[in-house]
Amino acid sequence: MLTSLGCMGVSICLEQSNKPAEVPLEDVWFRLLSSQISCVQMVSSCAVAATDQTASEELLDALQEETLSTLRTIVQDTFASLVSITSTRTVSFPRLFTRLVDAATNAAPRSHYDEFRAVLTGMLESYRSDGDMLAISKRLQDRDLYVTLLEQVRARARGWKASRGICAHCKKPLENLGQVGSVPEGGATLAQIVVSRTGIVHHASCAA
Repeated sequence: MLTSLGCMGVSICLEQSNKPAEVPLEDVWFRLLSSQISCVQMVSSCAVAATDQTASEELLDALQEETLSTLRTIVQDTFASLVSITSTRTVSFPRLFTRLVDAATNAAPRSHYDEFRAVLTGMLESYRSDGDMLAISKRLQDRDLYVTLLEQVRARARGWKASRGICAHCKKPLENLGQVGSVPEGGATLAQIVVSRTGIVHHASCAA
């Protein structure tokens, strides 16, 4: 039931994120996260009080811990959904975190705030991990681009050699066949011979 309610709240926020809304997008997600965190704080407080009174009831303790774990997971999943949407450019995460901290500090006692701090720390770790993944992906892409360009520069410096010694069009032998830019015997250049990057070679007159 708790998970279903959490998924429903996320679905509503995601729907609002994909269309113009009267309420700012950041406020929509703030209200959802704030309400979820408040639930975690209240259940945590009740669990502590009940444990002090009935410490011998292991079944009750297990149920309370399972409920808290479910609520914490819902908060993390909600924040992950917020990070994943493309419209997060309209949401300032530093400002959102500040608003959540202020709301928890003003409305909750010390025991509640300790629970909130644990939840918020998990959210920050998730946000940082997402940023780290972006940084790693960027470095990999930069590396791939560097390697590709380096290979092209080296290939251009080497030039392209013909794969066969005959013209691809007239099928006649090519005289003084060599690498592009070389000068054959007698001082004649290879201006009348065309070598493509794929290795296909032909007389310039045959391509006309």
